[in-house]
Amino acid sequence: SAPGSLLHTIPTGSCLPTGISANHTGDVRVSEIMCAKLQEYNFEGKLVKQFFASHNSETSFPGAVAQDQSGNVFDLNLVIGKEHIWEFSEKGTFEREFASAGTGAGQLDVPRGLATDPSGDLWIADTGNNRLDEFSPTGTFIKSIGFGVADGKAEAEVCTTSCRAGIAGSGEGQLDRPVSVSADASGHVFVADSLNSRIVEFSAESGAYIGQLGGTGTTQAGLQEPNSVSITPSGSLWVSDEVTGKASEYALSAGSSRTASARQHRSRGLGSERRSDRSHRHLPGR
Repeated sequence: SAPGSLLHTIPTGSCLPTGISANHTGDVRVSEIMCAKLQEYNFEGKLVKQFFASHNSETSFPGAVAQDQSGNVFDLNLVIGKEHIWEFSEKGTFEREFASAGTGAGQLDVPRGLATDPSGDLWIADTGNNRLDEFSPTGTFIKSIGFGVADGKAEAEVCTTSCRAGIAGSGEGQLDRPVSVSADASGHVFVADSLNSRIVEFSAESGAYIGQLGGTGTTQAGLQEPNSVSITPSGSLWVSDEVTGKASEYALSAGSSRTASARQHRSRGLGSERRSDRSHRHLPGR
């Protein structure tokens, strides 16, 4: 098929899909917020299984969905004041529920993004708390990354026990409405920092800021309000932007450090003619 050509469409009616994730067989899991369902479809668009309608009496608004390399499936509940994460087995059996609503360690505030890394850890773009959260595969809180998350100081911090909401802003490594997250195989985490018009890169191990792509007041990378980010197995970075209406691919440099590394921008407008920008971009970093 030609690049960018439509392969399949899965109708969800009035259920309003809010998250999607594909597994190794090509099946896709779709969160449907208005119908309170997480459903799996095969590559032909046929329904394979329902993970839940609601595993308990609680109101369920499923959001972002992700899976680990063992096939376990994770889904965010977006009910304000009742934010948490569900885990299901590959067969659709409910396993556990973890995290809660709030600003403390292991708590969430209107989280929008969800991803797993190669080790199986879970990463959350904690939108309302302006920070990035990490949990183990079994739901144990590991750390939060953001400005002031440890003691309220206006600087980049990592907290592991006593945590607070991050301070929104545009500083180096600071977040303002993070909405999506993706992790690569080299220990880097990428966050769509929507109101700062950029993608921010952190070390998964230490939480240290590495660099960024784009930024408010710049024309770098052509980003305005990125709302989704995904790293591919080959190492390129895809970003969708709700203002420009485009999905764009960026080439990542090799090596363990990406500070001031080159990015090549290749924009593929959906439903419009293809354009390309072959100029090299550099990520300002430490």
